[in-house]
Parts: sequence; C-alpha cells; structure tokens
Amino acid sequence: MKLCWRIVGAALLLVAPRLVAAQDVTGNYVLTVLLPGVCEWQGELALVQSGTSVSGTGSLSLQPGSNPGCAPTLSGSVSGTIVGSTITLGFASSGLGTVNFTGTVGANSQTLSGTWSVAAGPSGTWLAVRHAASAPAVHGVALILLALLLMVGGATRRRRER
Repeated sequence: MKLCWRIVGAALLLVAPRLVAAQDVTGNYVLTVLLPGVCEWQGELALVQSGTSVSGTGSLSLQPGSNPGCAPTLSGSVSGTIVGSTITLGFASSGLGTVNFTGTVGANSQTLSGTWSVAAGPSGTWLAVRHAASAPAVHGVALILLALLLMVGGATRRRRER
C-alpha cells in the first residue's frame, strides 16, 4: 500500500508544476479595443495555443459613438507568444496594419487584457473575455491522476473490509 502512495506522490510531483503553470488561451473571445475618447471596436478573437505559440484570427467593428475617422472594420490573422501569464500578440489588421497587443492572462484564462499600439501611431487598451462555451477542457494528466487516486482509495477500502 505504501508503494502505491509513493507512486501517486511521485506522479503528482512530476505533473503538478505543469498543471499549475499551464494557461491555455485556446478558445473564442469577445474582444474590445479602445483608443480612449476616440474609437471603440468590438468583435471576435479566436485563438489556438500550441506550447508557447498562439495563433488565430480577429474581426472587429467600429462601435456607435466613435469618431467617424476611425477604421470601420479591422480583421486579420493573429500570432504571438504566451510566457507564464504574459501574452504578446501581433494582429495583422486590414485597417491599421500590424497592431501589437501586450497583456496579461487572467484567472483560468477567462480574460486577456493589456495595451495595444501601432508603429508610429495610436495606442490604447484592450480586453478579451472568453465565451462561456469555449472554456478549456480538463487536462488529460489531471484525469489520469484522479483515476489513480480513485483506484488507490478503492484498494484501501477493500483492505479495511477484510
């Protein structure tokens, strides 16, 4: 029995840091981009994460009340990196050229937020909120650990019943 607990403990020690540190931003977000007091765009951001690389697409529309001189739509491909809770994205938009986003990944990857800028141009803030339907799946390793714990618990109970 002690051997089983040692195996489970060793597995937890090996895998736990990955479970805690892993932030998966894969999913669909509602994206709001602000140039304070001038422009507000809102739309969709779809991201796929592979390791520390992030890619996807974005599509934004100018919101009512914005300056009519602002680009009416922005759409294009997105690519970047995520290191810890810091995310950096380049959005190759049709309206402003490459928009550089830098920000922070919130708890459970439900929000992304930070600042944006374009070369020799404006800058502002942004916020992406994950659609409820695209929450990250339970990590496969966590399911394996849960199964191991249930097996060990069942074996312990059977021994006590004898």
